[in-house]
Order: sequence, then structure tokens, then C-alpha cells
Amino acid sequence: MKQWLFLMPLLIVVIFSGIAVVKLRQTAENQELGLKEFGKSYLVGKKIPSFNLPLLGDEAMQLSDKTLEGERSIISVFASWCVSCQYEHPLLLRIAEIPSVNLYGINWHDKPQKAKDWLQKHGNPYKMVGMDINGSTAISFGITGAPETFIVDENGIVRFHVAGMLTPEILSKDILPFLLENKKPIFKNKNNGN
Repeated sequence: MKQWLFLMPLLIVVIFSGIAVVKLRQTAENQELGLKEFGKSYLVGKKIPSFNLPLLGDEAMQLSDKTLEGERSIISVFASWCVSCQYEHPLLLRIAEIPSVNLYGINWHDKPQKAKDWLQKHGNPYKMVGMDINGSTAISFGITGAPETFIVDENGIVRFHVAGMLTPEILSKDILPFLLENKKPIFKNKNNGN
């Protein structure tokens, strides 16, 4: 028994060293692929999970992974009960002013009428909003809270993940250059009309 106690510190060092090597390899692979991760999503660098959600306001229509095929897109997970979503929302409204950006919403664990009222009050920046009332799509995405944002390339690969609020810095430094590659961003300045 005493022999094991003597070897325990060495064993702990070996285990943590192994974990560090694996993490460094994953980081190097992501950098090599040009992938960025701001949260902790297992999806970065992988195909977006298959999903099919009824649209807010028209349950006969669907928002699905097929909707995103062939275009670079932003998927924003939000809810009317989410305080952070209110702070992030003006930035999403600005993003929606860029004609070539495809912004989709997933309304998470919310009542449809509350989501409709919330978007009517704050403005609707989304091309389409899917309703994930029971949270099953959020589970497949690994959502831990709202807001969360996923940037998906034209092949359905998750290129960026932001767990928490988007910031102007993350948006301008990392996300918009990827989304607008070979395109010009156009922001309208509400103060001077340009």
C-alpha cells in the first residue's frame, strides 16, 4: 500500500501531461484548419447536427440543416427570458443590415407567443426562426445556455462557436471576415443616414 502512495504524485503528473498533450494537438489541428472556438463546443470543425424545427409564426414551414446548405450562416440561439440576449440583440440587428449575411435564429425553451412578442418589441434580425420548444436540438448542439452563436460554412461545418454574448470585437475581428470573404460589409449609420 505504501508503494502506491509513493507513486501517486508521479501518476497524477503523467495523467495531466497526457491531457495537456491531447489539448495542444486539438488546438493545433483547429488552427491548421482555420477554426476558432470561443466557447467549448465539440462541434467546431465538425458537421452541424441534423435538425428540423417548425418556424415561429408558420409551423407548416421548417428551419433545418438543409436550409443552410451552400451558404455561410450565423445561427443564433436566443430566448425571450434571456437577459443576455437583450444586450446582444442590437448587435444582431446591425448584422442583419449586411445584405450578404445569413442570420438564422433558434428560439430555445420558449413559448411561441412570448418569442413573437419579444421579436416584435426588439426587432427581428433573422431570416427564419426555428422553435426548439423542448430543447432537443439544443441538446444535439451542446447548448449550455443562451445566447450561443454558431458560424457554419457552406459545407455545413461549424467554423466558430461563441458561448455567451457576441461582442463587436469578436464579430469584426473573426466572424465578419470569414462570412464576408470576397464581399464588402455594408453598415448603415443610423445617425447620419449613410
